[in-house]
Amino acid sequence: MVQLIPLDQTTAGKQIYERGFNLGKLIGPIRLAQQLLKQPLSTKEELAKRTEEELKAILAQLEAQLEASLKLQ
Repeated sequence: MVQLIPLDQTTAGKQIYERGFNLGKLIGPIRLAQQLLKQPLSTKEELAKRTEEELKAILAQLEAQLEASLKLQ
């Protein structure tokens, strides 16, 4: 009989979980910043297709826009 190993106990499963967790920590703040700036919201699915580096760059750009808009007020 074949015994299946739960996904979360495999190396691949752990990598998938870690990537999802890391992306989630970036996707939420990106969408919040877009809302605050009254920009069109990117979908979670659209953002999940991006690399972690791309998401960090998007978030940095949005943070800079938020800081600039706060200085203008």
